[in-house]
Amino acid sequence: LFWITRELCRDTGLEPYEISSYAPLGQRCDHNLNYWANGPYVGLGPSAVSHVAGTRSASPRAIGPWRAAVAAGNAAADWSETLAPAERLGETWWLGLRTAEGVDPAQARRTAGFEGTDDPALAVARPLLEEGLLEERGQLLCLSERGLPLADAVAARFLGGF
Repeated sequence: LFWITRELCRDTGLEPYEISSYAPLGQRCDHNLNYWANGPYVGLGPSAVSHVAGTRSASPRAIGPWRAAVAAGNAAADWSETLAPAERLGETWWLGLRTAEGVDPAQARRTAGFEGTDDPALAVARPLLEEGLLEERGQLLCLSERGLPLADAVAARFLGGF
């Protein structure tokens, strides 16, 4: 079904810019692209998730607790997490590999705030290149045709921690 969907979308002029996102040429959704770039975003209302200054937080799912927190003048957050740079690097790769363009390793390190001299994500990427699940396009690494339907398995290798 994955390949049939891609073919049908292409036949109607829709290009895949992310594994599950299609758009006419030049009409990609900037909002979605920001997510895949591991960029900042603010979510408002019940169940909303925000990602600001390296911290991700979520509002209560039910409207009652969310309204009570807002009415009391409190931040309506059920949970929050701030990942270490190495964890953010893994997430940046996971998200970036979902896009048609792939990942620029240097940009991924900057996005993650990773300042180490050895890039642990490249150590994960090398065997994936050898297995034919990733391919190089200049300085970018992206899922190959073989790797596309295995995107979640590829991502798991980056999310396991460095």
